[in-house]
Amino acid sequence: MSAGILLSFGAAGCAAKPRSPVPPAARDALTSVTLNLSSGSAPQFGAPPKSELLWRLNWKGGQVTADQAKHMEGDFVGINADVFEHGSVQATVSADSAHVSRAENQLTLSNSVRITSKSYKSVLDCKHATYDANGKRYHAYGSVVLVTEMGTLGPLRELWANSDLTRVSSSKDGLL
Repeated sequence: MSAGILLSFGAAGCAAKPRSPVPPAARDALTSVTLNLSSGSAPQFGAPPKSELLWRLNWKGGQVTADQAKHMEGDFVGINADVFEHGSVQATVSADSAHVSRAENQLTLSNSVRITSKSYKSVLDCKHATYDANGKRYHAYGSVVLVTEMGTLGPLRELWANSDLTRVSSSKDGLL
């Protein structure tokens, strides 16, 4: 009989207090971290199941923000990188600064951008470029100049190119 009384007392007197909702801004602040980085290097891999190597980025300084949902973005200075496709380097890139979006698999390069094809003697110079690893292509814009064995193209306002600079187009749809 005493066990029944104890159980009734426990059920009646120990109800949990409702939690007050955490404002989204406070919740986001608790679940993300920002790190300042000195010089370093890191690979960028695609999504499973392939998880192929997309690029290896080297930087002189940077800042990375990551959250619990595994979203990561970073801003870097003094960068160079190897861009991969099917496990081999297609091009090297360099720029004064870069922004990496892990969620979108994009590498956005700014100021003094140079993309050099590994297999072909092609060099693309521009003010800004975005490499979309999902589409395996660059969108270069701002005083774009492409130098190949066949000659020089540019300066142009913008240019689209595949990962090894063997195909170029004045429109995004031209590389399909």
